[in-house]
Amino acid sequence: MNDLAAQICDAIEPYLDLPFSFFGHSMGAVIAYEVARELSRRKRTLPQWLLMSGAVAPHRRQVESLHALPIGEFLDAVARRYGGLPREVLANQELVDVVAPILQTDFALIERYRHESEGPLAIKIAAFGGRHDRSVEPAELRYWRDLTAQPKRFEVMLFDGNHFFLHQQQQELLSAIAHLLT
Repeated sequence: MNDLAAQICDAIEPYLDLPFSFFGHSMGAVIAYEVARELSRRKRTLPQWLLMSGAVAPHRRQVESLHALPIGEFLDAVARRYGGLPREVLANQELVDVVAPILQTDFALIERYRHESEGPLAIKIAAFGGRHDRSVEPAELRYWRDLTAQPKRFEVMLFDGNHFFLHQQQQELLSAIAHLLT
């Protein structure tokens, strides 16, 4: 994860003179958080907001090892926890054969990640979640507050839907983000 965060920081370096915020959903939230921490370590411009979606705060994560399961069991576990892959993907075995190993690699990255405390970031944080997300209890979202040096600016927003509420409630989520950024 540290290597990935460093590579992303290197890639965005030319754009750090512009105002920016990070949005990350699920594993992307942890990546966005680690990129912000790497920018802080480098003493570079930080995002105005970390917009964390569908993710337990890194210091609260309970690690599972889904990635090590055989493909069939892995896909079943993903279905139980996150609602699974789209029907269109599952209906096409060739596509499953391509997507499943990539997804297992993503799971390996996040499951091997361990949060190391460095103190709160000088960044505003908002946490978004689905009211019916089986993988992230809505009450867990409040713990993102621990990771900001601006806890009075911290917000939690819940939307109808499951782990993929951002697809189901896209307009509402975008409106909430626009409101925060203005």
